[in-house]
Amino acid sequence: MMLQEIDLVLIMLLPVVISLLEAFNCMTGRSLSMMGVIPRRSGPLTLISWHVLHGSFQHYLSNITPLIIFSVLVPLMVGIGWYVVISLLLFVMTSILLWVAGRNRMHIGASGLVFAYAFFVVAMAIFRVDWIYILIALVGLVYYIALNIKLLNFDMKVSAEAHFLGAFSGVFCAYLMAFNPWGIMNGLLVVQQALTEFIYASNSITLYSW
Repeated sequence: MMLQEIDLVLIMLLPVVISLLEAFNCMTGRSLSMMGVIPRRSGPLTLISWHVLHGSFQHYLSNITPLIIFSVLVPLMVGIGWYVVISLLLFVMTSILLWVAGRNRMHIGASGLVFAYAFFVVAMAIFRVDWIYILIALVGLVYYIALNIKLLNFDMKVSAEAHFLGAFSGVFCAYLMAFNPWGIMNGLLVVQQALTEFIYASNSITLYSW
């Protein structure tokens, strides 16, 4: 499936936003890096901000290239329209799962989303028996993990659960896409309801202001 110029604009939107925020963060002494998500404690805004902020420039560099690569592979497999829908579902699903199941510490960075995209591509290729995409995705994923082997370490400085939950989200969305594409739309409705209940519940829980 070929990508058009407008498709590339949509694909690059998230990496560009992340890069602009990283530049601002660098110039302001990491003023935004405290806006990571703290499971069951931080507010709704952090469910968005933790994906697009990083703790250091090296942290940013380790995520931005694989994010772009896997962001391109997804629409090549399923088309740009489904890419937007799947991205929204992965973005929110990973955040909610982390907020519910993550350790009580700050989580920040795009690596959870990278794992979500990567495992979506791998699982989708397996479900479709597409060996070319299986090979490309596995090579990319192994290379990414090899460069960042600590990603799977449950050290307090590493958000390993974000990576595992991102991977689970990717496989789950790939299953829906392969066997029940319109189930993804139902998934978005479930996510919308969950977010509404979360925001409502946050009024009765002591949360950080962000």
